[in-house]
Amino acid sequence: MSSQATTGHPHTRRPLEIPAPAKRPAAHQARITPMTLTWSVARRAIGDHAPQGRSELVHLNLSIDADARSVWSVRDPQSGHTKALNPAADGPIECTTAADCLLIRGPHIYAFVRLAADSPQLLYARTTIFQTLNIPGGRYQVIGVEQD
Repeated sequence: MSSQATTGHPHTRRPLEIPAPAKRPAAHQARITPMTLTWSVARRAIGDHAPQGRSELVHLNLSIDADARSVWSVRDPQSGHTKALNPAADGPIECTTAADCLLIRGPHIYAFVRLAADSPQLLYARTTIFQTLNIPGGRYQVIGVEQD
């Protein structure tokens, strides 16, 4: 479909073809396989948000269920103890699929995950949860993503 406009001198008007916008690949709010994104953080940086345990490094987790609801928590990998974070950080997020990728967007997360047949692969993650929880520092090691 195209529109027409005219160009040229007022006495010699000829139609100018304007092409229709290109169609983008279909993307949609996805019902996803539950997964957890994990960051490794020093216990001393996490402070009062850390669960019981003695691990010097704890795991900051963002768990996403099949309906794209999220829960943030901190887990001590040695003891297995987990502590839920501020419920205000939890809630619905937007998960959009296109081709073999999943875009995750929410109040505290922006991430891309490649949906591989055997396991998902985290391509990019950016979060503001550290600032929200007043956790000092700047960059934290992303461990990756696992299907739950």
